Amino acid sequence: MTAACRRRGLGFVRVATADAKVVAEASPWAVFASADWAGVCEQTSRPSLMDLEPPEDLATACADLGVPCGIVTASEGFTELDERMLSLGGDRLLLARTDHVFGPADKAAWIVRMLGRLELGVAVEADPTAPWTEVYGPDLVDGVLDLLMDGAAGLYPLVHPDDWSQAQALRRLVEIVDADPDLVHQRPSPAGAWAAPPARGAPAFLPHAEVMLERLVRENRAARRSAPSPRRAVEPDADEPIRAQQAQA
Repeated sequence: MTAACRRRGLGFVRVATADAKVVAEASPWAVFASADWAGVCEQTSRPSLMDLEPPEDLATACADLGVPCGIVTASEGFTELDERMLSLGGDRLLLARTDHVFGPADKAAWIVRMLGRLELGVAVEADPTAPWTEVYGPDLVDGVLDLLMDGAAGLYPLVHPDDWSQAQALRRLVEIVDADPDLVHQRPSPAGAWAAPPARGAPAFLPHAEVMLERLVRENRAARRSAPSPRRAVEPDADEPIRAQQAQA
């Protein structure tokens, strides 16, 4: 998020917890609540309703102070909570509804794992019946910031504008990384060709899947280049060269 703000020349302050007092003292142009209260960054399961801590107090505080507020929610499962927050936030709340979110080096994400295998020349299996709905985190942040800067409020779907299957995503990924197309093994499906899900009923505010994949490849490679080299599990013994010479003698 900090990189996205810097690219736009936006000043920002990061705080661990934002309440009415913090927001009033900071007097920001907008608030972006980055806490993953809805579990959109969880690749296996989302929190139960009993464990949820929706940022309703923050939405209320921003509405009272007249400060635009961006909050991310899940695309499914929280309709009643979303409606309540929209009521509390009024015309100051931007509620971004999205799917599973991942980062450039998030190995828990299916597409990142597939990218890693293709870069190593390892075969992958493509499922033409499985939809691909993962959302790239940097694109999500860009979308929310742009909407906040435009003064948007209300419920916005930040989901894929393209209804791609996992097989379609893999085929395009192979082209982007210039991998061997034979590495992709398409799983035969008794159900036949993949059918796109019903339209979500509203336009999306994210880049097209192809553009997202190109950005993912660039930023995944940059992240791997900048990652520190793993330390050796066993450090060489200082006397090892001497013992080797003695053994040869």
